[in-house]
Amino acid sequence: SQRVDFTASQFMRSDLTDADFTEATLEEVDFSQAVLERVKITSARMSSAVLMDVQMKEANGLHLIADGANFLRADLRRAEFPQASFRGASFVRADLTGATFTDADVTGATFQHAAGLDTVQWQNCKGMDSAGIGHLRPV
Repeated sequence: SQRVDFTASQFMRSDLTDADFTEATLEEVDFSQAVLERVKITSARMSSAVLMDVQMKEANGLHLIADGANFLRADLRRAEFPQASFRGASFVRADLTGATFTDADVTGATFQHAAGLDTVQWQNCKGMDSAGIGHLRPV
């Protein structure tokens, strides 16, 4: 499949339900208030993307790179981000209920006032201490 480059594109308030962005470049894209339910972002690059107030339930982000992305107030319920990278990303006030961050990297990410943190699958997640969520590490 061909890699599509959407760098710095505007998808604000767009309905992208079930969209397939596999291996796409989505760096610095503004997805504010977009509907991204069940979106497939496997191996996509979303560094510095703006995802404020997105509806992103059940997204599939295997191997996603979203370093520095802003997920302020994002609805990420049941989203799956195994082996993804969220270094320096912001999940302030996001809803992470039932999400999966197995083998992900959250070094330097912020999770202030995020909901559902105790329901997230954090197995082998790196950087939890620097993100202030080390107490949630599975035993």
